[in-house]
Amino acid sequence: MLILINKAAILLVCLTLILPIPTEATTVVIFVSPDGMIVASDRKTLDLAIGQKTLSPEITKKIVIIHDRIAVVSIGLSGDTRNANFTFPAWVENLNDGLPSDISVDAVVEAIKAKASQNLALVELKDLQSKKISTLDSCDMLTQFVVLGYDGSLPRVVVIQFNVDWDSMKIIAPKIEIDEPPSKVSSNFRVYSFGKQEALTNVSNRDSYAYKKANAACPKTIGKLLDHQVLTLSESGWLATALVQIEEDVDPSSVGSGVQVVRILPSGRAESSFQERGLREATCGDEKEPQKQEGRKP
Repeated sequence: MLILINKAAILLVCLTLILPIPTEATTVVIFVSPDGMIVASDRKTLDLAIGQKTLSPEITKKIVIIHDRIAVVSIGLSGDTRNANFTFPAWVENLNDGLPSDISVDAVVEAIKAKASQNLALVELKDLQSKKISTLDSCDMLTQFVVLGYDGSLPRVVVIQFNVDWDSMKIIAPKIEIDEPPSKVSSNFRVYSFGKQEALTNVSNRDSYAYKKANAACPKTIGKLLDHQVLTLSESGWLATALVQIEEDVDPSSVGSGVQVVRILPSGRAESSFQERGLREATCGDEKEPQKQEGRKP
């Protein structure tokens, strides 16, 4: 997990690499700013039924919104198309129907953890090994879920991670990483990335491919980020989309075309949209935001 932290009034961007996870089949970028939260994901899936990274015939949702307020993101193994109850996003959408509308982020985390544990108990690890899924051959992380939203005025980002012990052939109980702003200051500006992030780790290097592509698409916005300035919600959305698309340019076999973007306002309202690959010619922050397609209307 890659984290850039911009601490409140200090406005100091600090790049820190922690919890390195070589997960494939997804790139996820999250921005948290005073104006709200942005999460962007590609639509590549890792399916147990065929043991490879796939693109759905329809737009694959890697992000599900719980009661128009809290986003749940899938990273890693997405399920088994032979069993709809085990395939993301279907099982999370079904779970949503039984949750109270005023549910907290922590309660969503517990619900996701419990249901995902039930689903993963059905996974035959030997079956995964026999299919030689490269994602699972080289690391002990099986799947992750990132839950983000507001508890009151406090933006929350929680990571649920399921590991696998290949020696004992057992799935290890989920590990939960909880992020909160230092001293719970709601104005903190932070950036996270998950999954495939080779290009993203180099975006601050002005000689890198990632920087050159981001600067070509979003010169004003990438300049603000590297100058330690807080981005607006619109700028965060466009830049997150551009960064996912750049990751696809670097590794198209693992990151799929099309980007789902969810924004969550400080009021708690969440909206989802899909952005195809037209951003190449756009200037981030100077264009209108993608058309909203999901979530409550203002």
